[in-house]
Amino acid sequence: MKTLDEGVRDLNRRIADYLTETFGGEGLAFIDAYGVMELHDNKHYRETREHEIWIKDWRINNVPLQRWPHKGGLYGLDNLHPTAVGYAILAQAVCRRIEEMEGLAPVAPIDLAAAFRSDSLLTDMPRRLDISLLLINLVAAFAALARPGV
Repeated sequence: MKTLDEGVRDLNRRIADYLTETFGGEGLAFIDAYGVMELHDNKHYRETREHEIWIKDWRINNVPLQRWPHKGGLYGLDNLHPTAVGYAILAQAVCRRIEEMEGLAPVAPIDLAAAFRSDSLLTDMPRRLDISLLLINLVAAFAALARPGV
């Protein structure tokens, strides 16, 4: 997983460099969506508390969504597309960049708690989600044991 993450970081750096080189950097501001979301990465940086987001008793991070203990929430059930909170975090990054480049602040700050409350997946999570995840993890673990060389 770390190798894949490093590959994405490298690709994003190369894309930003290419776009800056191609367009001369004038009027162009690259926002690394992966880098923004990586700040809340619980796969590799569990000990990092600086970027933790808590809404009520819910730890918002990039692990697969879990009913108990309440964690996940940056991404939906496919663990790919952001939830309202995930999109709000990306929007905050866009607003910061606009403020840096243009000196224009957003009319109202983006409220992560309001984004959480607006997302029906997070406020009315499927009751059987944790059981489904447990079964999927068990099947994946047994499948990995069955593979030679693992």
